[in-house]
Amino acid sequence: MRGRPPIKPTHQFKRKDSSDDEDEKDEVPELGTGFSQPRGGRSYAPIPLESCFDSVTWLQDIPIYWSGNSGPVFLALHGAGLAASSYGPAARIAKTIPSQFVSFDFRGHGQNRKEIDEYNMVSEVMIAETLQVLDYVREQRPGSNIIVIGHSMGGAIASKACFEDQARGGKISGLIMLDVVEGSAIDALPHMDTIVNQRPKGFKSIEHAIQWAFQSNTVRNLDSARISIPSQIKTSSNGCTFRTDLKRTKEFWEGWFRGMNNAFLGVTAPKQLIIAGSDRTDRQMMIAQMQGKFKHTVLFDVGHLLHEDSPERFAAELKAFIDTFKVR
Repeated sequence: MRGRPPIKPTHQFKRKDSSDDEDEKDEVPELGTGFSQPRGGRSYAPIPLESCFDSVTWLQDIPIYWSGNSGPVFLALHGAGLAASSYGPAARIAKTIPSQFVSFDFRGHGQNRKEIDEYNMVSEVMIAETLQVLDYVREQRPGSNIIVIGHSMGGAIASKACFEDQARGGKISGLIMLDVVEGSAIDALPHMDTIVNQRPKGFKSIEHAIQWAFQSNTVRNLDSARISIPSQIKTSSNGCTFRTDLKRTKEFWEGWFRGMNNAFLGVTAPKQLIIAGSDRTDRQMMIAQMQGKFKHTVLFDVGHLLHEDSPERFAAELKAFIDTFKVR
Protein backbone atom coordinates (compact mmCIF):
# COMPACT_ATOMS: atom_id res chain seq x y z
CA MET A 1 0.00 0.00 0.00
CA ARG A 2 1.22 3.44 -0.83
CA GLY A 3 2.10 5.79 1.98
CA ARG A 4 -0.74 8.18 2.76
CA PRO A 5 -0.19 11.85 3.55
CA PRO A 6 -0.44 12.62 7.26
CA ILE A 7 -3.83 13.85 8.38
CA LYS A 8 -4.09 17.51 9.21
CA PRO A 9 -3.41 17.52 12.95
CA THR A 10 -5.17 19.54 15.59
CA HIS A 11 -1.74 19.79 17.13
CA GLN A 12 1.52 18.99 15.38
CA PHE A 13 4.19 17.95 17.84
CA LYS A 14 7.22 20.22 17.68
CA ARG A 15 10.44 18.50 16.77
CA LYS A 16 13.64 19.12 18.65
CA ASP A 17 16.96 19.74 16.94
CA SER A 18 20.27 18.10 17.75
CA SER A 19 21.12 20.70 20.36
CA ASP A 20 18.28 19.58 22.63
CA ASP A 21 18.75 17.46 25.72
CA GLU A 22 20.04 13.95 25.05
CA ASP A 23 17.14 12.43 26.97
CA GLU A 24 14.61 13.98 24.59
CA LYS A 25 16.07 13.15 21.19
CA ASP A 26 13.49 12.28 18.60
CA GLU A 27 15.26 9.31 17.10
CA VAL A 28 13.30 6.24 16.05
CA PRO A 29 15.22 3.05 16.87
CA GLU A 30 15.35 0.28 14.33
CA LEU A 31 13.17 -2.71 15.05
CA GLY A 32 14.81 -4.80 17.76
CA THR A 33 17.43 -2.26 18.88
CA GLY A 34 15.43 -0.75 21.73
CA PHE A 35 16.17 2.42 23.63
CA SER A 36 19.57 3.31 25.03
CA GLN A 37 19.86 4.00 28.75
CA PRO A 38 20.58 7.63 29.68
CA ARG A 39 24.26 8.43 29.98
CA GLY A 40 25.82 9.10 33.33
CA GLY A 41 23.46 6.87 35.32
CA ARG A 42 19.70 6.62 35.52
CA SER A 43 17.49 9.53 34.66
CA TYR A 44 13.84 9.68 35.67
CA ALA A 45 13.13 12.72 33.53
CA PRO A 46 10.03 12.39 31.34
CA ILE A 47 10.51 11.59 27.66
CA PRO A 48 7.97 13.62 25.65
CA LEU A 49 5.30 11.88 23.61
CA GLU A 50 6.44 13.68 20.47
CA SER A 51 9.39 11.30 20.41
CA CYS A 52 6.86 8.51 19.76
CA PHE A 53 3.83 10.02 18.03
CA ASP A 54 3.79 12.46 15.12
CA SER A 55 0.59 14.33 15.92
CA VAL A 56 -2.58 14.42 18.00
CA THR A 57 -6.10 15.15 16.80
CA TRP A 58 -9.23 15.64 18.85
CA LEU A 59 -12.51 13.81 18.36
CA GLN A 60 -14.68 15.91 20.64
CA ASP A 61 -13.17 15.21 24.10
CA ILE A 62 -10.96 12.34 22.94
CA PRO A 63 -7.28 12.88 22.08
CA ILE A 64 -6.09 10.55 19.33
CA TYR A 65 -2.36 10.06 18.80
CA TRP A 66 -0.94 9.17 15.38
CA SER A 67 2.37 7.72 14.26
CA GLY A 68 3.53 6.71 10.78
CA ASN A 69 1.85 7.24 7.41
CA SER A 70 2.16 3.95 5.52
CA GLY A 71 1.24 0.33 6.03
CA PRO A 72 -1.61 -1.17 8.06
CA VAL A 73 -3.07 0.73 11.00
CA PHE A 74 -2.72 -0.59 14.54
CA LEU A 75 -5.45 0.93 16.73
CA ALA A 76 -4.43 0.33 20.35
CA LEU A 77 -6.65 0.49 23.46
CA HIS A 78 -4.95 1.01 26.82
CA GLY A 79 -5.74 -0.63 30.15
CA ALA A 80 -7.44 0.83 33.22
CA GLY A 81 -5.45 3.58 34.89
CA LEU A 82 -3.08 3.87 31.94
CA ALA A 83 -3.18 6.11 28.85
CA ALA A 84 -2.34 6.12 25.16
CA SER A 85 1.23 6.88 26.24
CA SER A 86 1.47 3.25 27.37
CA TYR A 87 1.85 2.42 23.67
CA GLY A 88 4.36 5.21 23.02
CA PRO A 89 7.44 2.96 23.10
CA ALA A 90 5.84 0.49 20.67
CA ALA A 91 4.55 3.25 18.38
CA ARG A 92 8.07 4.61 18.18
CA ILE A 93 9.36 1.30 16.85
CA ALA A 94 6.33 0.31 14.77
CA LYS A 95 7.09 3.01 12.20
CA THR A 96 9.94 0.84 10.99
CA ILE A 97 7.73 -2.19 10.21
CA PRO A 98 6.37 -0.05 8.39
CA SER A 99 2.96 0.58 9.90
CA GLN A 100 0.77 3.28 11.32
CA PHE A 101 0.08 3.32 15.04
CA VAL A 102 -2.92 5.03 16.61
CA SER A 103 -3.99 5.20 20.24
CA PHE A 104 -6.35 7.32 22.32
CA ASP A 105 -7.14 8.18 25.93
CA PHE A 106 -10.37 6.71 27.29
CA ARG A 107 -12.62 8.95 29.37
CA GLY A 108 -11.17 9.52 32.84
CA HIS A 109 -7.68 8.77 31.54
CA GLY A 110 -4.71 10.70 30.17
CA GLN A 111 -5.60 13.95 28.43
CA ASN A 112 -9.25 13.05 27.78
CA ARG A 113 -11.32 16.19 28.41
CA LYS A 114 -14.58 14.47 29.27
CA GLU A 115 -15.92 16.05 32.46
CA ILE A 116 -19.61 15.12 32.62
CA ASP A 117 -19.89 11.40 33.40
CA GLU A 118 -16.09 11.16 33.38
CA TYR A 119 -16.28 8.04 35.53
CA ASN A 120 -19.17 6.42 33.72
CA MET A 121 -17.00 3.55 32.52
CA VAL A 122 -19.66 0.91 32.14
CA SER A 123 -18.72 -1.56 29.42
CA GLU A 124 -21.35 -0.34 26.95
CA VAL A 125 -20.10 3.25 27.18
CA MET A 126 -16.48 2.21 26.64
CA ILE A 127 -17.50 0.09 23.65
CA ALA A 128 -19.42 3.00 22.14
CA GLU A 129 -16.40 5.27 22.63
CA THR A 130 -14.17 2.72 20.92
CA LEU A 131 -16.51 2.37 17.94
CA GLN A 132 -16.61 6.15 17.64
CA VAL A 133 -12.81 6.24 17.40
CA LEU A 134 -12.74 3.25 15.03
CA ASP A 135 -15.14 5.02 12.67
CA TYR A 136 -13.03 8.17 12.85
CA VAL A 137 -9.85 6.25 12.02
CA ARG A 138 -11.61 4.70 9.02
CA GLU A 139 -12.59 8.17 7.83
CA GLN A 140 -9.04 9.44 8.19
CA ARG A 141 -7.42 6.36 6.67
CA PRO A 142 -9.90 5.16 4.01
CA GLY A 143 -8.92 1.82 2.53
CA SER A 144 -6.33 1.04 5.20
CA ASN A 145 -6.35 -2.33 6.92
CA ILE A 146 -6.98 -1.86 10.64
CA ILE A 147 -5.75 -4.21 13.35
CA VAL A 148 -7.20 -3.55 16.81
CA ILE A 149 -5.04 -4.11 19.89
CA GLY A 150 -6.23 -4.09 23.49
CA HIS A 151 -4.37 -4.47 26.78
CA SER A 152 -6.10 -5.71 29.94
CA MET A 153 -9.36 -3.70 30.23
CA GLY A 154 -8.62 -2.41 26.74
CA GLY A 155 -8.44 -5.99 25.48
CA ALA A 156 -11.86 -6.80 26.89
CA ILE A 157 -13.38 -3.65 25.40
CA ALA A 158 -11.58 -4.20 22.08
CA SER A 159 -12.98 -7.72 21.76
CA LYS A 160 -16.55 -6.61 22.46
CA ALA A 161 -16.26 -3.54 20.23
CA CYS A 162 -14.88 -5.56 17.32
CA PHE A 163 -17.63 -8.17 17.73
CA GLU A 164 -20.26 -5.40 17.72
CA ASP A 165 -18.58 -3.72 14.75
CA GLN A 166 -18.71 -7.02 12.88
CA ALA A 167 -22.44 -7.32 13.63
CA ARG A 168 -23.08 -3.90 12.09
CA GLY A 169 -21.15 -4.85 8.93
CA GLY A 170 -17.74 -3.45 9.81
CA LYS A 171 -14.52 -5.21 8.90
CA ILE A 172 -11.17 -5.24 10.64
CA SER A 173 -8.03 -7.06 9.56
CA GLY A 174 -6.99 -8.38 12.96
CA LEU A 175 -7.54 -8.39 16.72
CA ILE A 176 -4.75 -8.74 19.28
CA MET A 177 -5.35 -9.08 23.03
CA LEU A 178 -2.57 -8.41 25.51
CA ASP A 179 -2.35 -10.31 28.80
CA VAL A 180 -6.06 -10.70 29.45
CA VAL A 181 -8.59 -13.52 29.28
CA GLU A 182 -11.98 -13.63 30.95
CA GLY A 183 -11.48 -16.42 33.46
CA SER A 184 -8.17 -15.19 34.85
CA ALA A 185 -9.41 -11.59 34.97
CA ILE A 186 -12.58 -12.51 36.90
CA ASP A 187 -10.57 -14.70 39.28
CA ALA A 188 -8.23 -11.78 39.99
CA LEU A 189 -10.97 -9.28 40.88
CA PRO A 190 -11.11 -10.17 44.62
CA HIS A 191 -7.45 -9.16 44.85
CA MET A 192 -7.78 -5.90 42.95
CA ASP A 193 -8.71 -3.82 46.00
CA THR A 194 -5.41 -4.75 47.63
CA ILE A 195 -3.46 -3.90 44.49
CA VAL A 196 -5.21 -0.55 44.09
CA ASN A 197 -4.74 0.32 47.78
CA GLN A 198 -1.02 -0.37 47.49
CA ARG A 199 -0.59 2.41 44.94
CA PRO A 200 0.97 5.55 46.40
CA LYS A 201 -1.45 8.32 47.35
CA GLY A 202 0.78 10.88 45.67
CA PHE A 203 4.27 11.90 44.59
CA LYS A 204 6.51 14.91 45.04
CA SER A 205 7.00 15.18 41.29
CA ILE A 206 6.50 13.34 38.01
CA GLU A 207 10.12 12.19 38.28
CA HIS A 208 9.30 10.54 41.61
CA ALA A 209 6.29 8.83 39.99
CA ILE A 210 8.51 7.48 37.21
CA GLN A 211 11.04 6.30 39.78
CA TRP A 212 8.32 4.50 41.74
CA ALA A 213 6.95 2.81 38.60
CA PHE A 214 10.37 1.50 37.65
CA GLN A 215 11.66 0.53 41.09
CA SER A 216 8.38 -1.20 42.00
CA ASN A 217 8.61 -3.26 38.79
CA THR A 218 5.29 -1.85 37.64
CA VAL A 219 7.12 -0.94 34.43
CA ARG A 220 10.33 -2.93 33.99
CA ASN A 221 11.77 -0.76 31.26
CA LEU A 222 12.96 2.65 32.49
CA ASP A 223 12.66 4.42 29.15
CA SER A 224 9.12 3.12 28.75
CA ALA A 225 8.23 4.44 32.20
CA ARG A 226 9.65 7.83 31.26
CA ILE A 227 7.31 7.88 28.26
CA SER A 228 4.14 6.35 29.71
CA ILE A 229 3.91 7.57 33.31
CA PRO A 230 3.65 11.38 32.83
CA SER A 231 0.24 11.06 31.11
CA GLN A 232 -1.01 8.99 34.05
CA ILE A 233 -0.20 11.75 36.54
CA LYS A 234 -1.90 15.06 37.27
CA THR A 235 -0.11 17.89 39.03
CA SER A 236 -1.32 20.55 41.43
CA SER A 237 0.12 22.92 44.00
CA ASN A 238 0.02 20.00 46.46
CA GLY A 239 2.14 17.71 44.29
CA CYS A 240 1.24 14.87 41.94
CA THR A 241 -1.45 12.21 42.05
CA PHE A 242 -2.73 9.56 39.67
CA ARG A 243 -4.94 10.97 36.93
CA THR A 244 -7.38 8.07 37.24
CA ASP A 245 -8.90 7.09 40.58
CA LEU A 246 -9.19 3.34 40.09
CA LYS A 247 -11.34 2.98 43.21
CA ARG A 248 -14.08 4.88 41.40
CA THR A 249 -14.04 2.31 38.61
CA LYS A 250 -14.58 -0.74 40.83
CA GLU A 251 -18.27 -1.12 40.02
CA PHE A 252 -17.38 -1.59 36.35
CA TRP A 253 -14.59 -4.16 36.65
CA GLU A 254 -16.64 -7.32 36.29
CA GLY A 255 -18.71 -5.87 33.45
CA TRP A 256 -15.58 -5.14 31.45
CA PHE A 257 -14.47 -8.75 31.43
CA ARG A 258 -17.71 -10.77 31.42
CA GLY A 259 -18.34 -12.09 27.93
CA MET A 260 -15.00 -11.00 26.49
CA ASN A 261 -13.87 -14.54 25.55
CA ASN A 262 -16.98 -15.24 23.49
CA ALA A 263 -16.66 -11.85 21.82
CA PHE A 264 -13.00 -12.45 21.01
CA LEU A 265 -13.63 -15.91 19.60
CA GLY A 266 -16.67 -14.65 17.69
CA VAL A 267 -14.63 -12.14 15.71
CA THR A 268 -13.87 -13.73 12.33
CA ALA A 269 -10.72 -11.69 11.60
CA PRO A 270 -7.29 -13.19 12.37
CA LYS A 271 -6.63 -13.08 16.10
CA GLN A 272 -3.74 -13.32 18.52
CA LEU A 273 -3.45 -13.54 22.29
CA ILE A 274 -0.13 -12.44 23.78
CA ILE A 275 0.34 -13.20 27.46
CA ALA A 276 3.12 -12.70 29.99
CA GLY A 277 3.58 -16.25 31.23
CA SER A 278 1.85 -19.53 30.45
CA ASP A 279 -0.36 -19.44 33.57
CA ARG A 280 -2.34 -16.38 32.43
CA THR A 281 -5.06 -18.10 30.44
CA ASP A 282 -8.26 -20.02 31.16
CA ARG A 283 -9.87 -23.29 30.12
CA GLN A 284 -12.06 -21.83 27.38
CA MET A 285 -9.15 -20.10 25.71
CA MET A 286 -6.87 -23.12 26.11
CA ILE A 287 -9.40 -25.28 24.26
CA ALA A 288 -9.88 -22.64 21.57
CA GLN A 289 -6.12 -22.37 21.18
CA MET A 290 -5.80 -26.13 20.65
CA GLN A 291 -8.54 -25.87 18.04
CA GLY A 292 -6.44 -23.32 16.18
CA LYS A 293 -8.88 -20.45 16.57
CA PHE A 294 -6.20 -17.87 17.26
CA LYS A 295 -2.47 -17.39 17.39
CA HIS A 296 -1.17 -17.84 20.93
CA THR A 297 2.09 -16.28 22.11
CA VAL A 298 3.77 -16.34 25.51
CA LEU A 299 6.40 -13.73 26.32
CA PHE A 300 8.70 -14.44 29.23
CA ASP A 301 10.69 -12.04 31.42
CA VAL A 302 7.99 -9.38 31.14
CA GLY A 303 5.20 -8.30 33.46
CA HIS A 304 1.57 -7.37 32.89
CA LEU A 305 2.69 -4.30 30.91
CA LEU A 306 4.44 -6.52 28.39
CA HIS A 307 4.25 -3.94 25.59
CA GLU A 308 6.12 -1.47 27.80
CA ASP A 309 8.53 -3.94 29.37
CA SER A 310 9.78 -5.13 25.99
CA PRO A 311 8.50 -2.86 23.20
CA GLU A 312 11.00 -4.43 20.82
CA ARG A 313 9.57 -7.94 21.22
CA PHE A 314 6.04 -6.58 21.12
CA ALA A 315 6.73 -4.71 17.88
CA ALA A 316 8.31 -7.87 16.48
CA GLU A 317 5.06 -9.70 17.26
CA LEU A 318 3.11 -7.03 15.39
CA LYS A 319 5.35 -7.46 12.36
CA ALA A 320 5.01 -11.25 12.56
CA PHE A 321 1.22 -10.87 12.71
CA ILE A 322 0.95 -8.83 9.52
CA ASP A 323 3.44 -11.12 7.79
CA THR A 324 1.66 -14.31 8.88
CA PHE A 325 -1.79 -13.10 7.90
CA LYS A 326 -0.55 -11.07 4.92
CA VAL A 327 -2.05 -7.78 6.09
CA ARG A 328 -0.79 -4.90 3.99
